[in-house]
Amino acid sequence: MKLLLLIAGAIISVVLAVLALAARSAERGPAELRHRKLDEFVSVDLQGVGRASLPPAFKFDGIVSSGPNRCPGPRTTTLANHLDDQQLSLRFTQGQFVRANGQPASPVVLAITLFAPSVRTELIAHVDETPIWEFESPSDTRRFQNLNWHATPGAGGTATHVAAVPDASDARTARWLVIHTDAARRVRVDLYVWQRAYTAEEAGRLVRSVAASVSTTPALQQHFANASTFDQRAQARRREALAKAANQLAPAGIHALQPGEVELGRSTIAGLSGSGRFLAVGRYLGSVPIPPGARDARGRPIYTFRHTHADFQGHGIIDGHPDLQLRLFYWDVAAREWRVAGLQGALFEPFAAGRDLTSPAIVETLQARGAGAHDHGHIWDFAFYDVELRPEEADIGAFLARADAYANALAAGRIIQSVKAVRGAFEWARRTALPLSTP
Repeated sequence: MKLLLLIAGAIISVVLAVLALAARSAERGPAELRHRKLDEFVSVDLQGVGRASLPPAFKFDGIVSSGPNRCPGPRTTTLANHLDDQQLSLRFTQGQFVRANGQPASPVVLAITLFAPSVRTELIAHVDETPIWEFESPSDTRRFQNLNWHATPGAGGTATHVAAVPDASDARTARWLVIHTDAARRVRVDLYVWQRAYTAEEAGRLVRSVAASVSTTPALQQHFANASTFDQRAQARRREALAKAANQLAPAGIHALQPGEVELGRSTIAGLSGSGRFLAVGRYLGSVPIPPGARDARGRPIYTFRHTHADFQGHGIIDGHPDLQLRLFYWDVAAREWRVAGLQGALFEPFAAGRDLTSPAIVETLQARGAGAHDHGHIWDFAFYDVELRPEEADIGAFLARADAYANALAAGRIIQSVKAVRGAFEWARRTALPLSTP
């Protein structure tokens, strides 16, 4: 028995040692870093606006969001969503992997930045920020300003700047931040790389080689021209989308969509954010009796669902059923007030983190006006649209058709088991324009 325990212990020790060695090997550098092929270059497309030559292990990783109208997040996926009319930064990575704790790591990040003709050459040559967001956010350049730079002038007014920096997510890991500027050709290359993967000399040679290989097409200037007129074009698309939405909502008794107002129609509600950018539309589906004693600890009604993927697609799965993302208004007996929750569970908000100012306003409007009988749960479907950046998605007709399909299924008992919804007008004190407290 002791021998078996000793053998088992030895096996476990070996396995743990192998796993530890594998983890250290991954941290030391993925295969792409061990076979960097820095003397080998391939031509890559710069999203149709130019070309550059990079070692084959570098992979395109998106366009860095920048400018006053940039999309939320560190990068965007398409050129059409990049709204900066001064510069365009394209991001490449080498050796990306997932750490043992499940977090992603980017040992090598390279950004190629192309500048518009309107940007003065002295601004291109002057280094005061980086588009590599792992080092710092484009809106916060405090770390960058405190770096100790070593600058090497080159031919034609070029310059290579090198600084030793700690990894922003791991202070024990040393990196190089290397920036090469070529003001005459309106190109800049930034490199954020592990020191154990590249020497400073290798990093400097790489950024100079990449910058020298960049060539652009007339599509780059057209992109900057389009970005400079984005606001005007976006407003025109927004007005067109709202006019179409009002026309589709007219049969439901909603004829106008004004910024900062909620409009009530026949079993339908719509609200436009104060900026006029976000539109929310709600459709009343019906009320469902609350089974006696079927409430959770917070007073939320508990229903048993029966719909499947054969009935509706939904947004993911909750307890084996497609999540329809419907809202449930119910009377909280203990608090003596109306509350709202997801019918099946947590709600997914397309415009989260404060960007959707209309949804809470609509919810508050309905809560304030009462949701009907206290012994029923009152169910609504909602849709949210960004009519400025994605006006083509604002298809109110498709939403109303979807909501009516849900309503019919509720009434037939095909969503909530053994219970049929009661159709009828939602009970509210009707007003045509309800002011919102949103900016």
